[in-house]
Amino acid sequence: MKTNLHSGLRPSCAKLCPVASVAQTFQSAVSFVQNCSRRREEALFSLKFEPPHVGCYGALPLPHGRLKTGATRRGRLGFAAGFTMIEVALALAVIAFALVAILQILPLGMEIQRDNRQDTIINHDGAYLLEAIRHGAQGMDDLTNYVDSIFVNGVTNTFGNGYTTGSNIVVLLTQTNAIAAVRAISGSAATKGEPMKEFTMRYQVLSQIRPMTMLGTIDTNMPYAAALEESLHEVRLVLRWPVRPDGQLSPIANQQVFRTVVSGTVETNGLMNAAIFYQP
Repeated sequence: MKTNLHSGLRPSCAKLCPVASVAQTFQSAVSFVQNCSRRREEALFSLKFEPPHVGCYGALPLPHGRLKTGATRRGRLGFAAGFTMIEVALALAVIAFALVAILQILPLGMEIQRDNRQDTIINHDGAYLLEAIRHGAQGMDDLTNYVDSIFVNGVTNTFGNGYTTGSNIVVLLTQTNAIAAVRAISGSAATKGEPMKEFTMRYQVLSQIRPMTMLGTIDTNMPYAAALEESLHEVRLVLRWPVRPDGQLSPIANQQVFRTVVSGTVETNGLMNAAIFYQP
C-alpha cells in the first residue's frame, strides 16, 4: 500500500503545491533571473562598444555582433568609426592654446638673448677701451675699423679727417668730454668686415678725464698733495646703447660706466695738436 505524503493536506492543496512543482517553479524562476541578467550584460556590452551609426536618417543603432580582434567595426553603410566633432574640436583647442603660449614666449626669449649678447659686448669693449686710455696704448690701428666718429671740442673727427691711426683715436678719447660713435669691437666674427658693417651693434662712448683735485679728495696741506695733483687722474667711460641707424641714441638707452684711476705724468704728444697721453 502506498503512503500518501500529503495525507495531512487537503486534496486541493496536494494537487496545487506538490514538491516537484515547487522545485520546478523555483528552477524556472532562477533561469528567468539568469536570462535577464545575461541579456542586461549583453545590452550594456553592445552599448559600450557599439556607438550608434549616424546616417542620413539620424542615429541608427548598430546590430549586435561579435568584436573581432584586429578588425575595424563598421556601420551599416560601411563607414569606419572615428573621432566625433567634439573630440576633434577639443584637440584643436588644446593645440591652439599650446601654440599661443609658445609664440608668446618666443619673442621674449629672443629679446633676452639679444640683451645678453649686447651686455657681453659692452663689458668686453668697455674694458678694452679703458685699458687703452689708461696705458696710453699706441699701434692699435685696428680701432679705425670700429670708430665711426669722435666729437671733441665742437669738432667732429672722422677717419681721414681727424684721425688715421689707432693712436690718434686714443689721443682723442683722452680729451675730456669726448663722444665717440663706435661699432662693436668684440662679438661674432660673422658681423665683422665692410659688408656686414651696417648690421653690427653700435654704441656711444663718453670719455670723462678729471684731475683728482676736482674731486675734492686731496688735502692740499699734505706735503705730497702737489705731486698727487699732477699724477692722479680719474678716467671714466660711459657707454650707452643702442644707437639707431641714423646715428642717434635710442630714447630708451642702456648705460654702463667704466672707471679707473690713472697714476702717471701727462705729456704732450706730437701726433695731433694739444693731444695728450697718460704714461705711467
